[in-house]
Amino acid sequence: MTRQPLIGLFTASWLPFERVEPLRLRALAAEAALQGAGFCIFPTDGVDLQGARVHGWTLAPDGWRRQALPLPDVVMNPLPPADDIDLRVYQELFRRIPFTTVRLPDKVGVAEMLNGTPLAPHVIPFRPLDRARAAECLDEFLAEHGRIVLKPARGRRGSGIRFLARVEGGILVREQAGERTVTLDDLVQTIGAQDDEPWVLQKLIVSRARDGRSFDIRVHVHKDGAGAWDVVRAYVRLGEAGLLVANTSRGGYQGDVGHFFAGLKDAGEALVQRLKAVALATAAELDRRHQFAIDELGVDLLVDGELGIWIVEVNTHPQSRYHEFERARFAVAYALHRARTRYLPGGGEPGRSEGLPAG
Repeated sequence: MTRQPLIGLFTASWLPFERVEPLRLRALAAEAALQGAGFCIFPTDGVDLQGARVHGWTLAPDGWRRQALPLPDVVMNPLPPADDIDLRVYQELFRRIPFTTVRLPDKVGVAEMLNGTPLAPHVIPFRPLDRARAAECLDEFLAEHGRIVLKPARGRRGSGIRFLARVEGGILVREQAGERTVTLDDLVQTIGAQDDEPWVLQKLIVSRARDGRSFDIRVHVHKDGAGAWDVVRAYVRLGEAGLLVANTSRGGYQGDVGHFFAGLKDAGEALVQRLKAVALATAAELDRRHQFAIDELGVDLLVDGELGIWIVEVNTHPQSRYHEFERARFAVAYALHRARTRYLPGGGEPGRSEGLPAG
């Protein structure tokens, strides 16, 4: 009898049931069974490369059980290696088994990739903050755009974002803690005292509902069982009254994007289709830049007062708390496609281009 294909989710040395949503794991296991496959979760210390086996967890009627299994036919890799031991195991698995995804660069890297493509008109004007010239960068960008956003270049689920505007007496800074007027030098000192993480400046795009609350649109896209991009779910994220960002991890509401724009009638339907088209085109372009090795993305979009669409940022492995089973259907189908085709992105070993630290 032919063995059913086995999908493995590799957690490196991270604790699997703490770093991956339990509902996501159960959804993947259930969907794998529906599509005729097995599903297991395995960490670095569960990999036996010489014996070509893994010691991982599978879902049984009474819960998760750990057992010895053959090497998976395909590996889902949502978590990065935590140390050199992880990396060595990761690289060896990568040489033997198809992986499902790679990680994107930060917000600046993604924006730079999209500039110079047909998507460039949707890229919000931006500039990396040069810490050595921070005052000059801020001064020039404020002079050019009037109102701007200062944010971490790596995602923090809406935290750390500041909205800046010139006012009499200095610069008005609005953030979750409130607002204040500071001098340019004070602002630079505040940024410098925080950490060494990269920051990016963006032109402020106003995206507000009729009641004044901030909103954005998340389009969750994923490759299907044929390796083609499709929309898993498109939804609006509406911020709580008084919040400056619409990220629901910081409070707020999410709902169907079609219902949200229904008041625009035909224009609303057309806008929803345009939002999905921009998201799918963004995924296709970034996928091409990564040797067609990406499996899913969360594309965050703003809509201005003239119904113009702007790309805020793009996330690898987006949250799907309210649609895990819809996501699992795509994730399992695509994983089985990778197992069938056994296409290794780029044909080489993983390194920085594959979203890993250099070995």
